[in-house]
Amino acid sequence: SCFQYLCLQGIAPHVTVYSTAPNSNLQQLQVLSPEQHGVQLAVTALAFSADGERLVVCGDEPDMSLLVYTWRQASLKRTEHGR
Repeated sequence: SCFQYLCLQGIAPHVTVYSTAPNSNLQQLQVLSPEQHGVQLAVTALAFSADGERLVVCGDEPDMSLLVYTWRQASLKRTEHGR
């Protein structure tokens, strides 16, 4: 499968994962809310794992959080805080 993500910044940043599979319409698959886990203002980077099962979200200052989700279940698996 092919996946893309869109991240909206601001007071309550969130990440939306979409399916971009060939020959299909764009389909929203999941919405993640990193602000619930310490990301206050912005997401600076996102990356899928090699198997496509996990999504890493990096938060901006002041929190500098690193979040690892199993995104299909919207389940947070690990959190690291930079400050």
